[in-house]
Amino acid sequence: MVRQNKILFFVLSLIFSLSAFANQEEETPKFLLFLGRFHPLLLHLPIGALLLTFFIEIIGRIQKNDISLIISYALGFSAFFSVLTAIMGYLLSLEGGYGKDVLQIHMYAGFTMAGLTCLLYFTQKAKKSALKKSYLPLYLITLTLTIITGHYGSILTHGDTFLTTYSPISFEDEKELILETDSLYYYKNVITPILENKCVQCHNDNKIKGELNLTTIKHILAGGENGDIIKAGKIADSPIYMSLLLPIEEDKHMPPSGKPQLTRNEIWLIKHWIKTGADFKKQVAKYTSNDTLTNSLNDYLILPKRNVENAGMNEVSRLIAHGFTIKRLVYGEPFLSATYTRPNQKISKEAMQDLLDISEQLVELNLQESKLTDDLASSIKKLTSLRTLRLDKTMITDETLLLLKKHKELSVLNLFNTNISKNTLSELLTSIELEKVFFGNEENPEYTSTKEIEKEKNTTIVQGIKEGFIVKTKLEKPKIISNISIFENKTNIDLTGNLKEEKIRYTLDGEDPDSTSTIYEESILLNKSVLFKAKAFKKNWFPSDIVQRDFSLIKRQAKEITVKYAPNKSYTGIKKLIDLEKGSSSFRDGKWNGYLDDFDATLDLGEETTFEGVSVNCLERLPSYIFYPIDMEVYVGNDKVTMKKVGYLDIPPTDRIQDIKIKSFIINFPKEKARYIRVKMKSLKTIPTWHEGAGAEVYIFIDEVMVL
Repeated sequence: MVRQNKILFFVLSLIFSLSAFANQEEETPKFLLFLGRFHPLLLHLPIGALLLTFFIEIIGRIQKNDISLIISYALGFSAFFSVLTAIMGYLLSLEGGYGKDVLQIHMYAGFTMAGLTCLLYFTQKAKKSALKKSYLPLYLITLTLTIITGHYGSILTHGDTFLTTYSPISFEDEKELILETDSLYYYKNVITPILENKCVQCHNDNKIKGELNLTTIKHILAGGENGDIIKAGKIADSPIYMSLLLPIEEDKHMPPSGKPQLTRNEIWLIKHWIKTGADFKKQVAKYTSNDTLTNSLNDYLILPKRNVENAGMNEVSRLIAHGFTIKRLVYGEPFLSATYTRPNQKISKEAMQDLLDISEQLVELNLQESKLTDDLASSIKKLTSLRTLRLDKTMITDETLLLLKKHKELSVLNLFNTNISKNTLSELLTSIELEKVFFGNEENPEYTSTKEIEKEKNTTIVQGIKEGFIVKTKLEKPKIISNISIFENKTNIDLTGNLKEEKIRYTLDGEDPDSTSTIYEESILLNKSVLFKAKAFKKNWFPSDIVQRDFSLIKRQAKEITVKYAPNKSYTGIKKLIDLEKGSSSFRDGKWNGYLDDFDATLDLGEETTFEGVSVNCLERLPSYIFYPIDMEVYVGNDKVTMKKVGYLDIPPTDRIQDIKIKSFIINFPKEKARYIRVKMKSLKTIPTWHEGAGAEVYIFIDEVMVL
């Protein structure tokens, strides 16, 4: 035992001497920096060993067993690795990039803990009763210091809010509500949350990787070790943006591999912010109108905190059947927006009644041009969670307006071109406070003077036609003139609109088209696989919904296909998976295979073929218990036994609101040459608890497996 102690002491002394040498050098030797990188690997050893030893010690005392030899070995192990970990931590700190104050607390606490662990080891072996009595209190002090050391270590690596982020006790001040995207400040309310969630844990006051701190405007403008990170208006010269586009395996890609990555939406917002001047003070309302920007900002609204469950799928489906479009206002939150989309049809009493089923979740309701009358509007009285209500161009009178007296959360009300009187509006504003009212009637000049109401009730009343809010009608979706979705070599896409002077804009990269996207003027030639999206625009009209379609360039059609698990007997015929004919939104159209198990298929190309990707087309229809799979794997080989894995795709959870979706899941990889391809997709198995059919079996529906 004495000999072992001497060896351990020699090893620690050697490493400590090297550390002292490193501190004297202007540039730390790379070998010692390499050793420092072992600190995160080693630090769990002494912590775990100390806790386990303490547990064994207590059990031994309770059962009155002599386990002193085990405890001695265990404490010796803990002492050695605690000292080694502390030294490695010191070497790691020589790399720089950490806040000085927190680093010093962590380092001193770590060395003290290592010293106390060594003292514990010798105290446990001591024969004097006075030292024996101090053993247990010393152990408790050491464990307490372990917690403190670990806490400050987490601050260095993850930021000072790492421990409290998901605490049930809020340590943040109540945030001011932001109910409309125009009220957002681009940097403060949008860019800052993105940086805090994905970047600040490595670039803060306590951990300053690359000499870059992203916690304040001053620090951002100061840049990092390589200079400025933002060039206003020049995205290609802004490293903070360009680093997001690098392949994830690149050293300069940010955030590093293994850290939460920015979403496509977050990357677009940073790009747009820099491209439009990287202003730190402007509100979103001062930026040029942009559909993509407006849609991307909904997640950054700050809504009132209410304990509200998600709306049920059956309730949402019924409203969709009535002609409503239902959208989630903020991803992950239950709050909904409902818009009636049948302006030439009178809204039904059943439709208005069914709105009550989502009354807690419904915060925006648009009944414009719904031919709503007073007798149909009685349900509105119970929709007290509304913040925005559009009743313009309906047939309501003062009777309906008086139903809103208890709508304390209502902020924006549109009454343009209705038979509402000024006196009743004034009466309503005595009961509730509205931020903005759209009021007036083009055919009745009596509505021209509302200044006295504005002044008395402290609200903004907008009169007349307000472009972009009142008189616009939604365009119909353009049509894609092409019966081919799967092609070899190349194909053409043609589009047709519905009105003169409307412009159709499109994208080929999967992003939603907006008012800056490419204008369709002539046939579009495709020579690669794309997710094609198009949208119609016209002055004084609301843009249409998006029409989209996957176009897939295939390298080779499979000759044969076999499946490990047979499809459900109602949706059979595995040859449909390789017939190059995609199914429609109806899962009963005869082109889909439905599986109540995982999907596991092997394609035979007939001969050795070169390819670089695989695409699987799937359907999701939540009311019918059809969900996307949760992941996808691809294997290739020249026989069915010795196949190698070439790709994996994690498929994110579903958006619960949308009804019917069709999507191609694609895995690309470096060119492979093989005869057989195996595709595996894992099923969710059972319907999650938020769905009406919770616990029932889940279907996977697939209509085509393609070789790219």
